[in-house]
Amino acid sequence: MQKIIFIWFLVIVFGFKSVSQINVGGFMKDKATEAKNKVREKTTENWEKKQKEYDESNFNYAISFLDNSGVFEADEKGGTFSSNLRSASKFANSEEKTLEERAYTNLKNGEILMASNKFNLAEQSFKVAKTLYEQDGKNNTDNYSQTISNLGLLYQSRGRFTKAKPFNEDAIKLRENSNNKSMLIVSINNNAVLKKETGFYTEAESDFKKALELAKTQNDPLAKALICNNLAMTYLDMNKLKDAENYMNTSIAEAATVLKDNSSNAIKLQINLANIYRFEKKYNEAEKLYLRAIEIKEKKLGAHPDLAHLKKGLAQLYMEMGKNNEVEKLLQSAYDINKRKLGETNPATVSTQQELANFYRFNNNPIKALELMEKVLVKKKEIYGEAHPNYIQALEDLALAQWQNNKIAETKANYKIVLDNTLSYINTFFNSLNDNEKTLYWEKTNTRLQRFYSFAQTNASDASLTRQFYNTVINTKGFLLSNSSKIRNIISGSTDESLKTAYKQWLETKENLNQAYQLSKEELVQENVNVDSLKRRADELERELSQKSALFNESNNDTPVTFESIQLQLKTGEAVIEIVELNEYKNGFTGNDKYVALLLTQTELKLIELGEAKTINLAIGEFRTKTIDQKPENEAYATTWKALDDHLSGMTKIYLSLDGAYHQLSINALKDGAGKYLVDKYSLQFTGNSKDIIGVKQTESASIKPTSAFLIGNPQYGTNGVVAQLPGTELEVKNITKLLTNYKVKATALYGKNATEAKVKEIDSPSILHIATHGYFLADLDQLETTKILGVDVSAAKENPLLRSGVLLANCENVFDENFHSSPNSENGILTAYEAMSLNLDKTDLVVLSACETGLGSVKQGEGVYGLQRAFLIAGAKSIIMSLWSVSDAATMELMTLFYTNYAKSGNKQQAFSDAIKQLKIKYKEPFFWSAFVMLSK
Repeated sequence: MQKIIFIWFLVIVFGFKSVSQINVGGFMKDKATEAKNKVREKTTENWEKKQKEYDESNFNYAISFLDNSGVFEADEKGGTFSSNLRSASKFANSEEKTLEERAYTNLKNGEILMASNKFNLAEQSFKVAKTLYEQDGKNNTDNYSQTISNLGLLYQSRGRFTKAKPFNEDAIKLRENSNNKSMLIVSINNNAVLKKETGFYTEAESDFKKALELAKTQNDPLAKALICNNLAMTYLDMNKLKDAENYMNTSIAEAATVLKDNSSNAIKLQINLANIYRFEKKYNEAEKLYLRAIEIKEKKLGAHPDLAHLKKGLAQLYMEMGKNNEVEKLLQSAYDINKRKLGETNPATVSTQQELANFYRFNNNPIKALELMEKVLVKKKEIYGEAHPNYIQALEDLALAQWQNNKIAETKANYKIVLDNTLSYINTFFNSLNDNEKTLYWEKTNTRLQRFYSFAQTNASDASLTRQFYNTVINTKGFLLSNSSKIRNIISGSTDESLKTAYKQWLETKENLNQAYQLSKEELVQENVNVDSLKRRADELERELSQKSALFNESNNDTPVTFESIQLQLKTGEAVIEIVELNEYKNGFTGNDKYVALLLTQTELKLIELGEAKTINLAIGEFRTKTIDQKPENEAYATTWKALDDHLSGMTKIYLSLDGAYHQLSINALKDGAGKYLVDKYSLQFTGNSKDIIGVKQTESASIKPTSAFLIGNPQYGTNGVVAQLPGTELEVKNITKLLTNYKVKATALYGKNATEAKVKEIDSPSILHIATHGYFLADLDQLETTKILGVDVSAAKENPLLRSGVLLANCENVFDENFHSSPNSENGILTAYEAMSLNLDKTDLVVLSACETGLGSVKQGEGVYGLQRAFLIAGAKSIIMSLWSVSDAATMELMTLFYTNYAKSGNKQQAFSDAIKQLKIKYKEPFFWSAFVMLSK
């Protein structure tokens, strides 16, 4: 970074008596000039010394903090100094100086004024400097670009983002044209902070990385420190906590080489790390950093915005830790400091006021909370506008305060705005993220949804609120899966070569990453493979695909689906049930989760309470165990379904979208109070989201018969008998192949040594993909002491549930030996869910996973099961048949034969599957045999 040299003019004006007649006037004039020059030299030296006492970054860099309240100033030693500078400015501007000299004086005066919290005076100085430079034709100088940059920084630090943006952009152009790399870094950084503060996180991330690379070429440790800090805060907003902590530690390490440990910005960096610790729930580490910083600042500054920032952060930490005794005092002190030093409408002041309002809400002072939040919202609107995430969060906080004050109508109205903006934002924002980033950000979004769901459930007597609840659910449930599937569909249907090239590169990188996951840490070192580098490359390519595919998405501006559009699809006797796992919220999440159901028919929409989640989850687990053990079970119906059955009179067909533990419940096998199986009462059709019914209905009416099939049965797992062979699956596949061939379906079947992973990966969208083999899901790896499990590094498998689920194919037995080292670029015989996502199933109507427990996986609230079913849906399959437990070969073969016979005849896979179950049930009385398999359609 260029060092800023302050060249100022005379501070003290000497008084001379006018003696126009004296001949020694020339001598006196020379003496006066000499005296002035000496004073100027001394003053310049003094100013340069004073300037060094400031963190140099305060004159250039926008620095991002957790609370989005802009740049905090360092007024540690600037009071007297800035007063002297204002006197100097008056004198300098009154002398007969050139325009450029006067402009420079105002530029430097403005910088010290800005660093001393004299913002209005600073703005005027910068504006004067800008005008003087332009009058003098000095628009291409470094000092002119510094003036423009300063104006942008000033407006940005005050939260006036719209006004700051053109100055930031102009500064970038000026510095690019002048090839001033050091200050170009500054401008790119500042504009990135603006983007981050206004919610454009991925654009900000890209700009920060660009600035960071430039800073590395300039070997500028301060620049690297501040940019890494800003990146860390961006990742914190995106909920990428590991990345945030890593970049924050890098920032602190770089800063340590140029900043004193107790300097203003060094402390700010430490506090940003403390805030990251807070989100990671590392409370003790965070508290130590806060207390140390507050002690330093109190001694150094007294009442100052930096100290207010620290007190507010410590208060937030104590609220999360449950140490509420000191919170109000800390927040009130922080608010008073900011109000006095920065003004009532400063972002930092408003943010502190918002925290104080939330504290009152959490501590049963609802009237005061509401009063403060109403004031906060007015100010947030002025600062950010009505579409900014910061304003929307404040609006939700207001809604929660209104709910606490029993102002239900106001809460409902504000929540509608909050949810509409949230959905609109994620639909746009997600286009620039890869799948991992979407998952992390969605976790934050789901917290907001859960608060609203609890509000809607508590006030279910309001019919319009129940409609809002349902509409929100169907437009967000399975959002990540839907988003991934949409991108895949766009890519498969695109003719754009750059998009297809990027997709091929992504698949290759994912394959390389999959190979890396099969290596232990020691093997990675031996093979010189960097998993983190491969992950980053895969993420970058996936993000590029997400961004590019958005450009080709003609339906990107589609309006959200509503319950009315689904209602129009229903016939007499048909109902839709949307089950929602709900986190109870009573001015904070209570931990008492529950299940509710939204029941939609041709004529009405109801919210039905199903019960406490703990009770239902336990009942589902016991029902599953007893069904597998073929023991009588009559309790689960009353716990999991009876509340619904009481509202289903006259219904014959039900479309079901499940959530939570209901994904593991074989609903067909439940018996009602009269001992009648639900499969005999209703035709049940499962979907990931009830809005998928629109597409399912179209498929039902079209009755498209399959034209091609690819089948795998009884792979030869090895020659040592490590894995038991499944001869029944070979017979199953041969029977199905013969049956399909008779109905003119082109079928390819592989068995034994030919049933390889490589062959499966080569398939090209058959109408049917049928895999009959061993399947698995590894639920808990915490107790394992081994480094590998089924050919995958345990640490990687723990992190990604799609690496814990898969099917066994030919030559897989070696993976059961943790010391086995596969050759590079070879298949290990295990097709994991992670790999299955990359299969080409864009035109595949049905995947049948005729294997053990292929319907199991890691269940995520609102997102379904992370396992094989999710992987095949993302790969393009329209429907999946999967199993909830292991079934005998004979029963499975009979079910599949019945199903394919019905399907090949009618082309209606849903009806064919339902009929097959009922036919099998005639022969096998126990539900263990006929209720394990489930069909899920989208």
